[in-house]
Amino acid sequence: MTAGGGTSFVVLLSQGILGNDEEKIESVVKNSDPATVLATVKQLPVVHVIPFLNILEQTFRRDKVKQPHVWMNWVQAVLSIHMGYLSSVKDLDQKLGSLSDWLKKRVSHLDKLISLNGKLEMITEQMERRSKPTFFAQQQPLFILNDGKLF
Repeated sequence: MTAGGGTSFVVLLSQGILGNDEEKIESVVKNSDPATVLATVKQLPVVHVIPFLNILEQTFRRDKVKQPHVWMNWVQAVLSIHMGYLSSVKDLDQKLGSLSDWLKKRVSHLDKLISLNGKLEMITEQMERRSKPTFFAQQQPLFILNDGKLF
């Protein structure tokens, strides 16, 4: 569907953004090929960047996304490729505030989950050691020190 490194995708995407046509936008965004995503986003006119990010955010909020990781790849590509433009927008907080708030809300429990995962790994390792005490007790040390000398 692409010709010339994402050219037809950027045309479809621009038409979808201008016409607020969810079907056209979804037909482009469902493409997960990283090279196509990057080529399309690089060619996306900067006037469409903020509206596109807002459309992606609204779609996420309505839980209409069937493959969230694919859509997040598009968000990430837009943010990284158009960072220069986005950093020059004076009222960016007002224009993208809801996207930022939504992302913060989605990851608010991440620290607790990572901590819990670490604790579960530690407990699992302790249980494994207790179930096989002879294996760990029979392991030879890597080196032996005697009066400060290595043997």
